[in-house]
Amino acid sequence: MTNNEYRSQWLKWQGSYERYAYRVFKRSLSQSYAGLNVDNITYDNFRIQIPLNIQQKPIYEAYLLIYKRVGLTHGRRVGNGINREIKRFSYDLFSTKFLENIIEWVRDNCAVQIVSTTQTMAKRIQRLVEVALDEGLSVQKMQAYLRKKLDDPNFTKYQATRIARTVVGGAANHGAAVSADESGIMLDKVWISRKDNRTRRIPEDQFDHVQMDGVSVGQYEKFEVPSKLGIELLDNPCDPKGSAGDVINCRCAVAYRPRRDENGFVITR
Repeated sequence: MTNNEYRSQWLKWQGSYERYAYRVFKRSLSQSYAGLNVDNITYDNFRIQIPLNIQQKPIYEAYLLIYKRVGLTHGRRVGNGINREIKRFSYDLFSTKFLENIIEWVRDNCAVQIVSTTQTMAKRIQRLVEVALDEGLSVQKMQAYLRKKLDDPNFTKYQATRIARTVVGGAANHGAAVSADESGIMLDKVWISRKDNRTRRIPEDQFDHVQMDGVSVGQYEKFEVPSKLGIELLDNPCDPKGSAGDVINCRCAVAYRPRRDENGFVITR
């Protein structure tokens, strides 16, 4: 499969992954503030009470659920692609290894994103109170306004959409990495960029993903992503340990290519 063919295939997969992740995050974001008692919120205490009452657990569980489902699905697809080259991939072995380590992996690699998601929700709700304060609403009217906004199904729509894209990329690429590791062959990984005017580029953006399109590195090496300050090392697009400006809303993907010897045969490990 060429880079362009993989790009087209990824767009189809990505769309289905994101629709699923959006539903999960929309529900979990609403659950994160379900315990907030609006009747207890005043202008004097909202900066403290709101962050204290935003629950991180539903958001963590959403990350874990998406990493499991998208990671397993995409890892299987990558493994099937490997098997078209050489029959070495076993879905049973892959899924066993993936599920054995996924809880620890999400905790170790996604903690910053999970905390950031929780904090962003708290800030958004605090901002609603600030708007009411700026408009001179009484405490009772502020509470009614806050309740109306939080009950609106569209309140979590934008944040759920944004997070879904980022987390889907991370989950899919992690699944691909585990699949590649279980393949038993030597592989290179290739950065596949989305080709349109929204793709990150310098000087408009802090990081440049236009230049990354087609860049190939060893399976266990890191990509060197150009930035205005030099480079940032990423394991793959949407690497959860990457800078926000490098990974949030990233639509790039990673493809794995079997490494061949001088006779054209796939190199095994």
